[in-house]
Amino acid sequence: MNLNLFQLRSLKTRITLFTLLIFVVSIWSLALYISRGLHDDMQRQLGEQQLATASLIADDINQQLTDRLDALAAIADELPAEYLTRPGLLQARLEQRPLLQILFNGGVFATDVHGTAIADVPLSVGRIGTNYLDRDSVAIPLREGRAMIGRPALGKKLRAPIFSLVAPIRNSQGQVIGVLVGTINLGLPNFLEKVTKRHYHMASSYLLVAPQHKLFVTATDKTLIMQPLPAVGVAPMLDRYIRGYEGYGIAANGQGVEELSAAKGIPVAGWFVVAALPTTQAFAPIRDMQETIVWASAVLTLLAGGLTWLMLRRQLAPMTRAVATLAALAHSQRTPPPLPIDRRDEIGQLLIGFNHLLDSLRQREQALQESERRFRHMADQAPALIWMSDTENAGTWYSKRWLDYTGRTMSQELGFGWVDNIHPDDLQRCAGYCQAAFDARQTFEMEFRLRRADGNYGWVVDIGTPRFDEGGTFLGYIGYCWDISARKDIEARLMEREAYLRAIIENEPECIKILDAEGRLTQMNPAGLAMIEATSFAQVAGRPMLEWIAPEYRTAFAEMHQRVLAGETLRMKFEVIGLKGGRCWQETHAAPMQDRDQVVLLAVSRDISAQVRAETQLHLAASVFTHAREGITITDADGVIIDVNDTFCRITGYRRDEVLGRNPRMLASGRQSQAFYVEMWRALLDKGHWYGEVWNRRKDGEVYAELITISAVRDELGQTRNYVALFSDITEIKDHQRQLEHIAHYDALTKLPNRVLLADRMHQAMAQTRRHDGQRLAVAYLDLDGFKAVNDRYGHDAGDQLLMAVAGHMREALREGDTLARLGGDEFVVMLLDLADVAASVDVLTRLLAAAAEPVRIGELVLQVSASVGVTFFPQPEDIDADQLLRQADQAMYQAKLAGKNRYHIFDAEQDRSVRGHHESLERIERALAEGEFVLHYQPKVNMRTGAVIGAEALIRWQHPEDGLLSPALFLPMIEEHRLAVDIGEWVIDTALGQMARWQAAGLAIPVSVNVGARQLQHPDFVPRLRTLLAAHPEVSPSDLELEVLETSALEDLNRVSKVIEACRDIGVNFALDDFGTGYSSLTYLKRLPVAQLKIDQSFVRDMLDDPDDLAILDGVIGLAGAFRRQVIAEGVETVAHGAILLQLGCELAQGFGIARPMPASELPGWARAWRTDPTWGRLSAIDSHDLPLLFASAEHRAWVQAITAYLHGESLSLPPLDPRLCRFGQWLDGDGLVHHAGQPAFEQLQCQHHQLHALSAALCQLKAAGRGAEALARLPELQQLRDALLVQLQRLLP
Repeated sequence: MNLNLFQLRSLKTRITLFTLLIFVVSIWSLALYISRGLHDDMQRQLGEQQLATASLIADDINQQLTDRLDALAAIADELPAEYLTRPGLLQARLEQRPLLQILFNGGVFATDVHGTAIADVPLSVGRIGTNYLDRDSVAIPLREGRAMIGRPALGKKLRAPIFSLVAPIRNSQGQVIGVLVGTINLGLPNFLEKVTKRHYHMASSYLLVAPQHKLFVTATDKTLIMQPLPAVGVAPMLDRYIRGYEGYGIAANGQGVEELSAAKGIPVAGWFVVAALPTTQAFAPIRDMQETIVWASAVLTLLAGGLTWLMLRRQLAPMTRAVATLAALAHSQRTPPPLPIDRRDEIGQLLIGFNHLLDSLRQREQALQESERRFRHMADQAPALIWMSDTENAGTWYSKRWLDYTGRTMSQELGFGWVDNIHPDDLQRCAGYCQAAFDARQTFEMEFRLRRADGNYGWVVDIGTPRFDEGGTFLGYIGYCWDISARKDIEARLMEREAYLRAIIENEPECIKILDAEGRLTQMNPAGLAMIEATSFAQVAGRPMLEWIAPEYRTAFAEMHQRVLAGETLRMKFEVIGLKGGRCWQETHAAPMQDRDQVVLLAVSRDISAQVRAETQLHLAASVFTHAREGITITDADGVIIDVNDTFCRITGYRRDEVLGRNPRMLASGRQSQAFYVEMWRALLDKGHWYGEVWNRRKDGEVYAELITISAVRDELGQTRNYVALFSDITEIKDHQRQLEHIAHYDALTKLPNRVLLADRMHQAMAQTRRHDGQRLAVAYLDLDGFKAVNDRYGHDAGDQLLMAVAGHMREALREGDTLARLGGDEFVVMLLDLADVAASVDVLTRLLAAAAEPVRIGELVLQVSASVGVTFFPQPEDIDADQLLRQADQAMYQAKLAGKNRYHIFDAEQDRSVRGHHESLERIERALAEGEFVLHYQPKVNMRTGAVIGAEALIRWQHPEDGLLSPALFLPMIEEHRLAVDIGEWVIDTALGQMARWQAAGLAIPVSVNVGARQLQHPDFVPRLRTLLAAHPEVSPSDLELEVLETSALEDLNRVSKVIEACRDIGVNFALDDFGTGYSSLTYLKRLPVAQLKIDQSFVRDMLDDPDDLAILDGVIGLAGAFRRQVIAEGVETVAHGAILLQLGCELAQGFGIARPMPASELPGWARAWRTDPTWGRLSAIDSHDLPLLFASAEHRAWVQAITAYLHGESLSLPPLDPRLCRFGQWLDGDGLVHHAGQPAFEQLQCQHHQLHALSAALCQLKAAGRGAEALARLPELQQLRDALLVQLQRLLP
């Protein structure tokens, strides 16, 4: 068999395949239709059968449950009410009802009205006496008096899966006095199994589902009993049944097995039954039938294909012979003879037509030969060089003129010999161009250099045209060449001149452009394109020039354009706007020019932007110089003043004519040294500018501070021509800074150095002692004995006066260079420098004890206290820091108290090491961390004005197994210098981040702040460990975590801590400075620490209502935070009044017991939902600075009334001033109050109330002096009412 017959180009093959395709499509379509119809019918029948099975099971279970509920209700109704008070009778009655044990395989029991089981059938151990009120199936019937089927659950006594049927027991008045409970034990044979087995039919499994409880009650697969339903989406048909669908469907179950299932509801219980059958079992007959149809269709397909092939082979044999003849014709030079014709059908007619075609071919061949002879004659006589090529681009013929021109023979040119004639520089270009045209069958025209017979090259233009026969078949190319050498010489000379002119225009720095009669841009050089921000002329070609003219100049430019076209030559200045929005000033010279048949505009423009800017800057500089708020001084190169502005005159007090021609040193105050000015001039000469603070003197002699910038003005050669100085008067700022520095470093009462200044001096003294071998430093911690009793008996005023007097005595007892500081209360620290040995301190310590014990006279009182002093020395064998020295001195001080007071005790390092051997405590804390005994409580932070919850502070607690919840003060001090401080610190951060993630998942997004100790903060791996902890909680944003660090911790190593804070800020974590005001509250430190928030210590907030000094400190801290752009939050807000004062001072953020106490994490979401700010807070805002004295007046007034009350109670012997003009509040009334509020009705009423208050106070004090103290105390409420009325009136003065 000829295998070519099977090729797709064979007609016989195509007819066979087409016929076979029609047959196959018909057979397989019919088979598919029949198979699909049978499948759908059987699936519907099986689904309806499954639904019928599920319905039978559901109806049967519903009836069984109804019968049992009815039986329970009937027995409950017949029980006498007194049986519930006599459990024995009730037990006997239930045992007489054997039907109950038949119906309920888990037994029946009765409860009283409190849900406690009092009878049980059959009797089981432990059921009687058990309370079931926690079960809804018992609680709801007792509460609502209706029977119900309870939630399936694990039985309290049976410890097996059960569900209960419950009926209420009522008394004669219809009141519910108990319930009767029947239980079905799903772990034992029960009626549900019997019902489902009786109705299986085709179902292979069943499920009984309680959708309201989201669990399986029972099932064929016993492992599902009492199991929760799968998540939504795991079993799609089960999801539909849960939503209430009753019917059937096909879907995968929870184990991924495809099932045909049906569901029916059980109304009495709210459950439903699911009967399920795997589709592999249900549809097995359908698959068998489909396989049979497939095999039958395949056999019919093969049979039909063979028969079709044999028939077509016989019928198409003549046509096959004709094809062979045509194939021979393609490879022969002669026309073959006609084919024999032996049939008269369609194929015979085809052969007749084929013979006619052969005859026509012979005639055309003869005509073509004659035409070719004529063409060759004309080509040889034509003036052009003519060539021809075949379909492969090979030359097949060249005219006589071509051969004469090149001096070559036909044989040399045929094929690709013509390539040798082309100039080497043009060959690659021509070959590529020619090949591209051949491939596209397109006409081409190209110019190249062709070698002449004399060996020289001449330029020719070659035009090639594709040739096609009548049928459109490509035959090759025919081409014509003409010599264009003369034209090329002329073009080369023209191009040379054009290049010369273009180079001039292209490199001209000014804009050269041509506009046509319509104002469109037709030419522009690169300089012009740069001015309008174009990168190429194509961006702007043909666009109106007006597009780039600024709107305010377009009318004038259009008018100029028309006038130039009319023959004028004009100049104009205007502003252009570039493609990128840049603006440029231009000055244009425009003239008319003839271009072919029209007049166009030729313009030359130059950029004058620098000139315009210079003019503008001159005007601006003059305005700035005149109206600037800073003083401005201009001198020549020798420092002689040549001009000043009005602000200079206002600040210095000098007139302009008084300073012109003089040197600025006329203003010198003398505070700066000569070296200061030498360094300033060195900076001016080296850098050309200097910036800093200078103290100068006004004309009236007053010294003032100025912030000044001096700049050198140089010419184009770099020579200094002038100096310009700009300065501002910062005297008030410096005064305020000095006040804040003093508040931060000195005790307000005794004027002694405070803890901050003491720490600084201790570091300096320790460093000095290290540098001088043999010298020792003594640190003495002093506590007054009996001071509390003085305070309690005589009042705080007497105590304050005693403290000031004792501090003065002790200061006089010290040597020059020693330091006495007050830590707070009655605690002082003395630092003794340059001691040769320990014995050298004895004299000073003895004098110190004597000074502290000197009697002090306060009015008629003579008060006396003593002192207990603890002393330690530096250096020591072990390296210790300043805080450790203070702790050692503190411990020694307590030893002095224990030894009898009024003495000093020297710290024993060896004894301390043994006393502090608290390894057991550290081990217990470490075990507590490992066993999870630590917990976090959270104290909310709020915006008092808006009510927003802005965050919470995480506070550690120890949930001790024996001692209960312990405060951090009981265990954190033990680990301050121990590695556990780092471990517990990281645990706190990790636990807080985990809690934040859980809150976020529950819909509560709240930032949390965590306290970080000094040891943890200065740990080398603090930042990497923090990154690791954050990475473990990716759902928590780093910006939601804030770290709080104490001032003292932050400043132990300021440089290192600053770098740590910066690194944390880079990853999104901010810092807050905790307990601000109790440590190194220095402007320098605050400037260097990049913290985001300051937390005001609660000690200032707590007493601010009646302590003007604390209120002043609070106002200063808030102002300091504002000046350094730090957020501020107050701790210790315990009352509405505290919050109100803070809001008026400008502090909106707060935390404290008045808002919320620290609480467990579980309570915070509920608190946040219920929290509402106090209405008073919501109406308050920060008051103006000139109204701040009103707040201080309120505090001073409260303090005065408090002092009067203490005096009347005998708690203080010091009587505050009774003259209304002498108390601090009265002084405010006569001073600032009168200046700012005189004439206001509220202020006049305030003055009246103040006098009434003092009059009443004087009367009460007279009663006490006359021995009528009880009568005076009885009238104290009058005094308090007047106080409150005055405070209300004072508030009315606030805006």
